[in-house]
Amino acid sequence: MQIWKDSSRFPKANGEWQILDSGTLLSPGENDVRKLAARWFLTQKKLISSPDSDRFLPAICTPGISEFVHESFLKRFRIFFYIFWFYFLVTALIALNSDNARNFLPILAFLGLGLAYFYTELRIAFIPYKNIAERALFYNWILNQSNQQLGYSFRILMVFGVAQWLYLKFLGDLDSLIISFGTYFPPIQQGELWRYLAGPWIHSSFMHWLVNAIFLLYIVKLIGMLANKLLLVLFLFSIPCTAIAVHLLSALGSNPLDAFVGISGGVYFLFGWLTAISFRNKHFFPAHFSTSIMMVAVFNLILPELLSYNSSFAAHLSGFLLGLGAGYFGLASNLQQWTATKAH
Repeated sequence: MQIWKDSSRFPKANGEWQILDSGTLLSPGENDVRKLAARWFLTQKKLISSPDSDRFLPAICTPGISEFVHESFLKRFRIFFYIFWFYFLVTALIALNSDNARNFLPILAFLGLGLAYFYTELRIAFIPYKNIAERALFYNWILNQSNQQLGYSFRILMVFGVAQWLYLKFLGDLDSLIISFGTYFPPIQQGELWRYLAGPWIHSSFMHWLVNAIFLLYIVKLIGMLANKLLLVLFLFSIPCTAIAVHLLSALGSNPLDAFVGISGGVYFLFGWLTAISFRNKHFFPAHFSTSIMMVAVFNLILPELLSYNSSFAAHLSGFLLGLGAGYFGLASNLQQWTATKAH
């Protein structure tokens, strides 16, 4: 049995309608517990117990209430799915009656990808009760694990973000920052290779930095203790590698770039690593988890190309492929430790 499926890791209950919220025990009664359960979502950390359960569990896994929770979740998810359909159809109708229909293609592609993703998740992960219950147990386990070493990646991003903000506020503009310290290709060609290391941590805007920070937090939390200390090293190594890839591929094009900013290549490296690890170790993960991660990764590869002209597909793809390679060969994987711990 996978360690995340082991119900003995959950706190004991006394057979009453109760809620366990971050170590705080609440006894509001059946109605309030059901109200909370009706709003249950996959990453919810609150646990509940019922008269039929001897453990505090995710609401969808709690005996006596699991069917109700499943139906409530599917209802809310379908409403969200139909809203996407509505926006897709309305946008398509507007585009058909517009003289500039091509301008609507990016948003139609975005909505279409979203529909494909949500429909697939609905069919393979959410409608079958066994699959969504497994997801709930797995997310509860992984989100309560802390990878302190990989967490340093976000701290480094914060430091560089603050440093960039101070520079722009008191010393100069973005162009001067990139020319002085960024991944600026002309001086790199003169031998200033250190720019491959420092330059990608500069971002083109606060929104650019924020998007990378959000995705980095998301993937670091999802990886949790599935990885060991080596993954932080590989992540830091992947960032200059993707900058080099952008430089080389740009030089081969008809309109070469003169600079590159952002650590998104490293973020995509982590997505690639988790994708490969989950495909290579399907026995450890919930049913179809690897498919879900692959869909998220592909969606994230395509989405920036649709929404931003300045997005670097070369950095994203090279980072993702590097991550796939590292994950395929099991580099930095901690799964053996969890399997051995459970077997012991």
